[in-house]
Order: sequence, then structure tokens, then C-alpha cells
Amino acid sequence: MLPVIACILAGAVAIPAHGADRARVVAVTRADAVSGFHVNDAAVAPMLETGLCRLFGRRTAAEALATLVSPADTVAVHISTRGRPPLATHRALVDALVAALIKAGIPPRQIIIWGRNSDEMAASAYSPHLAPPGVRLLGIVPGSGFDQDHFYFNENVGELIWGDLEFVGSRPDIDELVRRAERDEPIDPKTSKAPRQSSSKSYFAKVVTRMANKIINVPVMANSESTGLYGCIASLALDSVDNNRRFEYEPMWGDPALAEIFAEPPIREKTVLHIMDGLLAQYAGGPSLNVNYCHEQATLYISRDPVAIDATAAALVEKLRATRRLPELAPILGHVQSAEKLGLGVADPARIRLETIDTTPGQPAAEPEGTRTP
Repeated sequence: MLPVIACILAGAVAIPAHGADRARVVAVTRADAVSGFHVNDAAVAPMLETGLCRLFGRRTAAEALATLVSPADTVAVHISTRGRPPLATHRALVDALVAALIKAGIPPRQIIIWGRNSDEMAASAYSPHLAPPGVRLLGIVPGSGFDQDHFYFNENVGELIWGDLEFVGSRPDIDELVRRAERDEPIDPKTSKAPRQSSSKSYFAKVVTRMANKIINVPVMANSESTGLYGCIASLALDSVDNNRRFEYEPMWGDPALAEIFAEPPIREKTVLHIMDGLLAQYAGGPSLNVNYCHEQATLYISRDPVAIDATAAALVEKLRATRRLPELAPILGHVQSAEKLGLGVADPARIRLETIDTTPGQPAAEPEGTRTP
């Protein structure tokens, strides 16, 4: 088991000597926020406000966000819809965030809600006609939605498919798409309708390179059968580039590619906040929805540190897996440790302060949890 997981499960959470703001994670929980996998929308906005006010020491969510963004900024709100409802970023959370951004002075036309796949977004209540007034909803346009001037290079060559920037050819028919989706079924070159193409480059989406200068990341809490965890780092890194299938599963399991992509300027220099939607927590079969392994966690995790949130989420996922006697994910969670090595945040539990606030109606106000290790 990774040290970060073992120590957090043991309850050893410490206040770091340096970079305290970067190693704080505020967890806001509310027992009635989820029931039967259905989210109580009315509970979400107060949870978000409580968490933002605690993290930034401000009176309102708008005041907290105003420390990160200004009216001159274009803010891209990244969501995760790969799991589809109910394991997609919940609309109530995004609506509350957008409302707070507008109160902070960001014009609606300068707010973009974006995800990787337009169809997945539409299935998760993020259709253009459902957008908040003036706010843009954006799925990455296959091919032209990527920026030819900004790419990540990795020697692990990947096979290109329709939708990747460098792919040459027309969209394959449905049979071809199904064959490529079935990873265990080899594609016979003799039956393929187009020659196989490959590249060592992954191009960044224009939404992160050109369209926005600030990013707020709102992933879900889910394991990943291909990268260990589909959290702050994996979801934003994978959604931001094309030709990304080569980084998943054996032999890489996302390590170190996901951390390296996240460390590139379009993401590292622009991302100012992470809000993990932990209302539901899936601990096996992810990132696609599997209700047999989905837990009602009823918690939001808020931090400026993506690594600290992912380390905290990994600990919880491992604990839930243990209750079902599932194998540990630690062997395929290397990208979290690599992210710490690249200076993206803190994975070391001795330097993470987890502050848990229970906002369940009728519960007394609690001091944040956290103990200093000897």
C-alpha cells in the first residue's frame, strides 16, 4: 500500500511546515445531500459556500473566488461526464459555482463549462440549451478542437483514431468504432477501412490553450481501471489532450504521463482551484458507472492542491475496496506520486491537512479535523 494511503487511513494528518495553503483540503459533508443515488440539489450550494469560505477565509463564495479570478478573466470550468449520471459532475454543483463566479464579477460570456465529449455532456444535463444564461457549454470538437501549436511528446507511440488532430481520413462507420472500443479484440489490418496511423504527440485542446486563462477543475470521485484513480489529475489531463489512449492500462497505467501533461503550462499555470464532486464515490469498475460499487459519500473536497485531493480520495477508495475484499489500487496509482515529484502538490500525508466540516442540519458546528503527527 502506498504510504500516502496507509497514513491517511490511520488518521495521521499533519499541518505542513511550508506551503500550508497548497496542502489544505476542505471536506464538506452533509448526510442528506444524497439518497438513493439522487442528489439533493438544494443542499449543494450551501456546501460549496461553506467549503470555499473555510478554505479562503472569506464571508461568501463570491468573495473567495474573487481572490482567484477577476472580471478580465475567461474561466473554463472543467467537468467530468465520462461516467454519465449519476457519476458525472452534478449540475447543481456547477450551477452553484457559476452563480458564485458571476457574483464575483465574471461576466457570463466569459465562463465556459467544458468536457471532453459533447454526447456525454448532453446525457449529463449539460446540453447547450440548458446552459445558464450567457454561459457557454463546450465539448471538444474532434480534430479542429485541438491546438497544433501546443502538444505533449511521449515516446510511447499511440494509434490515432478519428477525432485526433493528426488523424487523416473520414469518420469510421459504427462497426469500426465498436471494434476500436473493444480493447481486447485485435483489429485485423486486412479488414480495416483505413491504414493505421500513429503519433508520439498529444495535442492540447484549444479551450485550455487559447480560449481561457483560468481553469477551475470539478472532477468526480471514481476509481479507474486504467489509471487507478480518475480524480483531479487524471480527468483533467486526459480530457485536455488527444491521442491519450496510449497512456492508459498496461504498461503505463498513466504514470508518469498524466502528471507530465498536468505539469505543462496550459494546465499548470492556469488551473486555480479544484472541487471534487464526492457526493458519490465509486471504488471499482470506474470511471464508468457501476452502481454495485458506488458509495453515497455526500462530500465535496475543495483545495488548490490537486495532488492532496487525489491522495485523500485514493485513501477513501482503498478503504471502500477493502470492505469488499477487492485488490489494492496502489500498484497502478503511480501518477499521484509522480505529480508530487513534479511539484504539482503534496501527496505526503505528513503535509496534508484535511479539514472536515459536517453541515448536516441539526449538527453542531465542528472544528476542522486534523492532527499533527509526532
